[in-house]
Amino acid sequence: MPKTLSQRDPQWSNQRLGWGSTNTSTIGSHGCTISSLASLLNTTPDIVNKKLIEVKGYASSKTTPNTFNLLWWTKIKEAFPQVKEVIRYYDYNNDIAIVEIEQNGGILVEVDGSRIGASRHWVLYIGNGQMMDPWFGTVKSTSYYKPVGMASVDIDPNYSESTENEPSSDLKYTEEEMTAMREERDRNWQFYQEEKQAKEKLNDQLTEAKQTHQRFMEDLAKIIGEPCIADEDNIKVNVRELVRIRDNAEEVNKSLKKELDEKKQTISDYEDKFSKLKEEMKLMKEDYEKKLSTVEAKVDKEIEELKKEKEQYQTITRFYKWIEPLVNIFKRKP
Repeated sequence: MPKTLSQRDPQWSNQRLGWGSTNTSTIGSHGCTISSLASLLNTTPDIVNKKLIEVKGYASSKTTPNTFNLLWWTKIKEAFPQVKEVIRYYDYNNDIAIVEIEQNGGILVEVDGSRIGASRHWVLYIGNGQMMDPWFGTVKSTSYYKPVGMASVDIDPNYSESTENEPSSDLKYTEEEMTAMREERDRNWQFYQEEKQAKEKLNDQLTEAKQTHQRFMEDLAKIIGEPCIADEDNIKVNVRELVRIRDNAEEVNKSLKKELDEKKQTISDYEDKFSKLKEEMKLMKEDYEKKLSTVEAKVDKEIEELKKEKEQYQTITRFYKWIEPLVNIFKRKP
């Protein structure tokens, strides 16, 4: 079982975490990650901090460019030769965690830190539902925090350090700790035997997941024109640039959409005006047809009156033709 460590231990709590002219963070205030890593590597937080500084293993944020206190995961292998691979996961997977604990003795887990007044916190899961919490420097149940992410640190079991780099004597297990470890081993031996085959299967799945991750990084490197994937941070920079370009494209699309909407509104306005003109023309046509109908009716009436007058005239003419001979006779009478 990894050594229990506290980031607030007076031996190292006041040491500055990382470097930088504006850096005020210490191992005691922000050293949960390196304390969990120190426990897994069987060393101390101050040594982890020192070795990471030597390889420039800290990064700064955009808001604090002169404060280098953010762990650079890819630098862990450079600082500690016994580390074969480090994979940062941005969600928690219990199956992977079980395999990592069996192979390496523990896995770094990112948790919701609201219970200790922080947004995030790092602990070391050590199996059997337990974790080493560097904030309290004790072993607690994993149910104390909600896991939100993790980082696997694969350690070479055949790696051998020189004597000067071995952990100091104060990191050796006490007899009480050894007894507790033996008791825990005995309690979990049957469970281990029953779950061994299942864990081997999970190990195969983990290997496949790592290979998938590697292929993904290679494909991503090809897409963004990166010649190799030795430094994943270069790929991340290019991905962020692609995201920036995408965001700019979205802004352009928003502008074009706004302009298109304005054009559509203009067309809609013209369509409304055309519709109104069409309606007015329809009313004018109806009014014209109504007036035309009135005129036609008046003309028809006048024609009828003219016909009647014509008939009267014809009647008078016929009567005149009939009466005219009689008039002439009377005119000749002495």
